[in-house]
Amino acid sequence: MELTIIERIVLFNLLPKEGNFKTLKMVRQIREAASLQKDEQDSIVQEAGPDGQVRIGLDAKKAPMDPEGKEIPKDITLSEAKVEYVAEVLTELDKKEKLPDDAFTLYEKFVVEPAERKIVEDANKVDDAAKAESVRTRSRL
Repeated sequence: MELTIIERIVLFNLLPKEGNFKTLKMVRQIREAASLQKDEQDSIVQEAGPDGQVRIGLDAKKAPMDPEGKEIPKDITLSEAKVEYVAEVLTELDKKEKLPDDAFTLYEKFVVEPAERKIVEDANKVDDAAKAESVRTRSRL
């Protein structure tokens, strides 16, 4: 799964800081997989907004960018269980109406896109079953 620097920072902040051993172990593994490299850390810029909240951005001169000036995301390898866990965390925040605005793209990547893939996979399974049945029917004739 490809995640930008900002998405990974937001993910770090959404994951629980306490829980049972199994949960904390999974959270630690997710954080390690999504960790920021030194050059990525150096590209982070923090500034206080007019409302006093600290906002995080990227220094375009230091962040990994493509020729069009768009940030190059890092490919993060997470097991299916870890992806499902992050999806559960995001879904729970959404149900409580506590999903922060900066988690929007994470929600799309961990919750919406996998759900859409499952719908397509299920449709393909139905289609494959129908084709197999059609072949069996023709072979009987």
